[in-house]
Amino acid sequence: MRLRYTWRIFAGCAALFFGVVLLQQYSAAAVILCAVCGAAGLYSERWQFDTRRDRIRWFVGVAGIGRRVERPLSGLQDIRLLSIAPPRGGGHRDAPAEVARRSGDTRLADILSRRMVRLALYFVDGESLTVQADSIRRYAQLRELGEKLSDCTGARFREIEM
Repeated sequence: MRLRYTWRIFAGCAALFFGVVLLQQYSAAAVILCAVCGAAGLYSERWQFDTRRDRIRWFVGVAGIGRRVERPLSGLQDIRLLSIAPPRGGGHRDAPAEVARRSGDTRLADILSRRMVRLALYFVDGESLTVQADSIRRYAQLRELGEKLSDCTGARFREIEM
């Protein structure tokens, strides 16, 4: 997953702008914003499913420096689309959303009570890799991606509601 090019260009321009501000007057906030915008413009996440070489490769990082994972494609058991309901605790007063609501933070309470969807690869050795986790609003897009991955890899695609 990469930032769209428009966002990458925006992040690069913002880093350039804050760099110019740094040249005119030193500001700790400008240094931090320049670093964050520069890193956002150079961030990338890539997935490769190589059926000829029997490999799944995943990379996440900034400017080529980051975490790399390589797994055998033949070890892929299934692809799961998990619909995850937030822990409500049956109205329990210690459920995260209830604690936030009682403290008056309605925005955090709304975030904690949202349903999520997660597309993940599960391997025969019990390990799993999350391809993407997002709001339930992206369910259809992640379902389509999961079905395409299933067609490409030959692994079984499953939808699970939790």
